[in-house]
Amino acid sequence: MPLTRQRQVYHSTRVLLLSNLATILFAVVQQWDVSVVMWIYWGQSVIIGYFNVRRMLALKQYSTENFRINNRPAEPTRKTQRQTAFFFAVHYGFFHFAYLVAY
Repeated sequence: MPLTRQRQVYHSTRVLLLSNLATILFAVVQQWDVSVVMWIYWGQSVIIGYFNVRRMLALKQYSTENFRINNRPAEPTRKTQRQTAFFFAVHYGFFHFAYLVAY
């Protein structure tokens, strides 16, 4: 039986929270170094970003209501959708690359 969008979000949130709780529990019990925990969360964040880009590109009804590009209303076209996903990926990726280099 396919999940409704609301149930999918609830399920994803629950899995994410439980996996984070498990990570913290293992870290405390096994006395992990803080850097190990940070790498786990960095990797998790990269994975979340990847799936967000996929989700942006898979939207069937792409709305640009109240969305502006270069101070002009954005058209709800497939091209705008791809540009927005690319913009997100580049910026999200840049910050994660900076975290990788800085740490």
